[in-house]
Amino acid sequence: MKYRIKIVLLFTLISYFASAQRNGFSIEPFLGFGTSACIQNSNNKAGERLGCGLVYMFSDHMGVSAGLQFQHYAAQVISLSDSMYFRENPATSSYTEYNHVTANYNFTYAEIPISIRYISSQDQKIGVFAEVGIVLGYMLISRESGIVSVNDVDTSLGGNDNNSSIAFGNINPKTSPFNVQGHLSLGAVNPINSKCSLVTEVSFNKGFTNVGNSSNDFVNTPLANPFYYYNKGNNFNIPSVSDYGTGFSVLISVRLIIKLDSDDTAMKNN
Repeated sequence: MKYRIKIVLLFTLISYFASAQRNGFSIEPFLGFGTSACIQNSNNKAGERLGCGLVYMFSDHMGVSAGLQFQHYAAQVISLSDSMYFRENPATSSYTEYNHVTANYNFTYAEIPISIRYISSQDQKIGVFAEVGIVLGYMLISRESGIVSVNDVDTSLGGNDNNSSIAFGNINPKTSPFNVQGHLSLGAVNPINSKCSLVTEVSFNKGFTNVGNSSNDFVNTPLANPFYYYNKGNNFNIPSVSDYGTGFSVLISVRLIIKLDSDDTAMKNN
């Protein structure tokens, strides 16, 4: 009796997977836009993603995916107490310098997303789309640019100001070459025809590893050389090096699912 039950269950599973129309391989070009922050304690800036994936569906509902994508992360630091540096002129003890920094960070990664996928509907029907997984990233480009506003007050001359702005660019921040993130996507799948479906989704990526640190984040000012402007500490009188922390992104993405012919389908067509 037990053997009969096992055989029935086995044939039930085989017939279930055989009847699934979404099962098999597909390729998926995708494009996403949204907001991102490549470092902590910063203002979010635009983020973009472009890539292509390869998916294998075990059934109409479950599958796994992997691919290659390029993701741009950005952030802006408008630093107040972190970047004000008070220093008297060692020769005359008459100058105090105030620095206000606006810094823009732009990081571009080549990434490999690996995910488990769930689709609620049968093939050729509108359904809920969900993915969860990890993203392995390699840093391709890291750049910083911005402006330092300097206000030198000469107290010996009745508080006369010497205002200036120093633009800086093409600074290569001290970043980690590799990055690991968690990935979650939620959306809807809409069939176009028997071979193609369109997915609209909102994706959330959150880093697990530190992006880098501010050891290269400095510019030269008249009285402070060098001057570190990214500092998560509270002691802003002493420039220090701080970790960037983990980045994140929230993107609205569109992907096109293109089913590839399986061997059985190819044989039927022949």
